[in-house]
Amino acid sequence: MKKLIIYVLIAILTLGILAGCKDNSPLTEEEAKQIVIEHSGASAREAANVHVHLGEHEDGSVVFNVYVTVNNKSYTYVLHATTGEILAITEGGGHSH
Repeated sequence: MKKLIIYVLIAILTLGILAGCKDNSPLTEEEAKQIVIEHSGASAREAANVHVHLGEHEDGSVVFNVYVTVNNKSYTYVLHATTGEILAITEGGGHSH
């Protein structure tokens, strides 16, 4: 019984250490693009025209602005550059190079 408790404690400590070592590096542009494609349901053809730009959110955090057109409607996604969380989605406005 003592061995079981020791093994459980070791497992819990190991998981805690691994959770504390989470990689906080920013997403790549390709990862940001993939998040938007999956969320928007863009087709393979539409996904070819997804544009990604690094920017700054109003709160000062680094974000990706991702522009996509789905079913002839343009959307701008704002993604947190580290977590990938979708912070905002707006329709229209378009994007130019």
